[in-house]
Amino acid sequence: MTCYLEGVGKEVLLETESMQVTLENCPPDEWFKLNPGFVGYYQVKYSPADLLLLKKAIESGSLSEVDRYEINFQLFRENLSTYFDFLLFSG
Repeated sequence: MTCYLEGVGKEVLLETESMQVTLENCPPDEWFKLNPGFVGYYQVKYSPADLLLLKKAIESGSLSEVDRYEINFQLFRENLSTYFDFLLFSG
């Protein structure tokens, strides 16, 4: 799995079915995107605070359409959000 953080990519080998990843040197007000480019099929559970940061990245055009789709797909599939949240990110 690859993580994108402010222009820096980091690869993490998933050794188990489920895994918690800690990003070092990640300021709390910076967004990050796991699995950029949707190159692998990974379920990602972002915290509400991280989703708000990703929303800013979407609004600024920092995320590709593929990455926007993946975020919506994750939110919809896992029922992590309400219908309103889904619409918020698909706008």
